[in-house]
Amino acid sequence: FQDEIDARGVFLARVRAALRDVTDEVGATAYLSRYADGEVHLVDIVDAIHNPRVELWVGLHSSAHATALGKQILADLTPEDRHDYLSRHPLEQLTHRTISDRRTLLTQLEHSPGWAVDMEEYAIGSTCVAVPVIAPHVNASLAISLPSDTAVVDRSLVRKLHVAARRLSLQLGADQMDTGSEFTI
Repeated sequence: FQDEIDARGVFLARVRAALRDVTDEVGATAYLSRYADGEVHLVDIVDAIHNPRVELWVGLHSSAHATALGKQILADLTPEDRHDYLSRHPLEQLTHRTISDRRTLLTQLEHSPGWAVDMEEYAIGSTCVAVPVIAPHVNASLAISLPSDTAVVDRSLVRKLHVAARRLSLQLGADQMDTGSEFTI
């Protein structure tokens, strides 16, 4: 049991280091979320000095439809898992920009370009961008948040996030192979 706790500590330290690298590279707070047991969970956050985190006033499990973190995970789910999740979670209107119409959200998710954005859907004044983190038995997303008035969401930013997510994906896969078990993050 102690070995499992030690391995989890090392794993979380690696996640924190990966998020810190993203924060340092793009100057924005970095987030990691994961889908497990039918729910979207926040794993960790690393704050940027000049762009602090979005105040998480509604938990991610209830607001996945309004966050880049959640929308990226929902886009990567099977249609069955997505339907199950959405049938259990009402699409609450968090801001005037939140997509609360199921059909509109599903269309957006089905046409995802491999990354997701939340432009003031969760919090006014905040824009978030998320990319998938893919490893065996893992459905996760890496995101950053920026003030909407200065946010520039372009190919360069998305490319940097994809590179960081690939590094993290490789680490997650290696950690699972080293221990022979699936981490619960």
